[in-house]
Amino acid sequence: MSQEVDHRRAFVFPGQGTQQVGMSEYLIRYRNPDIATLANRIYEEADDILQAKLSSFCLSGPDAQLDRPEITQPAILVTSIAAVIRIFTQINSLFQKFCAGLSASQEW
Repeated sequence: MSQEVDHRRAFVFPGQGTQQVGMSEYLIRYRNPDIATLANRIYEEADDILQAKLSSFCLSGPDAQLDRPEITQPAILVTSIAAVIRIFTQINSLFQKFCAGLSASQEW
């Protein structure tokens, strides 16, 4: 008796409180140069729009800067966008059934 495999996926996106210095490193230094270039381009566009070194904060901190809400929230969003684009470029037939977000909450 064979069972049909369900290939649907759910995306769960991180929220504030999940940031950490180095969170962009895997994407911007990815072994596939096309994906690394695309991820770098996404961070560069965010840097231009925000007029901040978001890419630098995500890669090397310092923690005090990355933990500021005005940096944290766009940093997590941009990193999530880069990760989703990486997934879509590698998997041609991707159908997500569910999407969700979470927040690990932070004390201020």
